[in-house]
Amino acid sequence: MSHNTSIFKFTLTSIILIILIIILLSFCSTPTPFSTLYPIPIISANLSTIPDSIQTRAQDDAAILTLRIMNKDYYGSQILQIDPDVKTSIFNALMHLYLAREIPERDSVTSIYNIHAWPFPSTKKLLISFKPDVPWADAWSKGNTQSDYAPMDSIVQKYNMRTTHYYLWAPHNASILLSEQPWNMDILAREFKKIDGVESAEPVKGKVTGNDIKTRTALNNWTFYFLRNDLDPAGNTRTRIWAFRIYNDGTVHTLGGKTP
Repeated sequence: MSHNTSIFKFTLTSIILIILIIILLSFCSTPTPFSTLYPIPIISANLSTIPDSIQTRAQDDAAILTLRIMNKDYYGSQILQIDPDVKTSIFNALMHLYLAREIPERDSVTSIYNIHAWPFPSTKKLLISFKPDVPWADAWSKGNTQSDYAPMDSIVQKYNMRTTHYYLWAPHNASILLSEQPWNMDILAREFKKIDGVESAEPVKGKVTGNDIKTRTALNNWTFYFLRNDLDPAGNTRTRIWAFRIYNDGTVHTLGGKTP
């Protein structure tokens, strides 16, 4: 009887252990929501005195900086939508910096040099390469995004895109599509690759050589590094850096020059 009891206890223990392992693995395989990795809610700034053009550029900067962060994380890099929580947090921080007119260094990165994030990775442009005889080629070559070819029109309309350039390249033609809303273009490109006649689809990429903004983050603040590249008399690139830290209550501190 005791022998049977021991076997029963061993079997029950093994079953419980297996169940616990399955539960643990299910938690491990569930992606952590990307925005929870960057829990920095920055209080909204008073936008009433900030021109719409400045806000638009800051929204673009925030989208680019957010996508850079997403691309450092496996799960984040597989998401089509630019994370709205992180993007809003960065935008709010940039607006607080713009309003910090009492800080002299603020003028250098805004009104004097007008430094923005270099558009890499692209959040709004795709380069589509396709066969010359595809159903949408004629319309696109005339600057008309609407082509009456449902598979292409439906995806272009879904993501609010329009053609801006058309190229006659051999052996394929190509066009640049511009989106009004920022997306993770590496993921969006996959949708276009499914359309018959599309040879390739990829984000418009450029070499990072211009002015730029870089970020670092902590639990209650963003640190921004504004980089301006100049050429010295010898033709060498000289990089000037201004660093600022914006806390979740909107407080702005200047950190002077730092290397990201």
